[in-house]
Amino acid sequence: MLFKDGTTNKLVGCYVDESPEDVVLVRVYGNKTELIVDRDNELKSFQVLHANGCAPRLYCTFQNGICYEFMEGDALGTQDVRDPTLCQLIAREMARIHSIHAHNGCIPKPNLWIKMRQYFSLVATEFTNEASNIR
Repeated sequence: MLFKDGTTNKLVGCYVDESPEDVVLVRVYGNKTELIVDRDNELKSFQVLHANGCAPRLYCTFQNGICYEFMEGDALGTQDVRDPTLCQLIAREMARIHSIHAHNGCIPKPNLWIKMRQYFSLVATEFTNEASNIR
């Protein structure tokens, strides 16, 4: 089964015979996403979150992707996140995630401004069409 909600990666659910309850997800990274996402840090975070019951099991990695456990659930929409009950559950889970101590040598640090600088360094300063540069 192919998941089509992603914007950069390709995500495929694989299972044997007629057993969709044993789905394994294969995520193939999108083109040049490594310019934005620190894949080593992503894997470390994935493993720490799994060890604390907040993420699926990681089965393997390969050069341009990962393979991991499928967890049943629903994606939340804009109406869902406005629900006060769900807001409390989301806030509680986010607090739990942010209180996890990695114990793997990773020291959590704020990286908003680092990431913003990184994103801005990737943005073109000129258009290839000269007429567009005038505007």
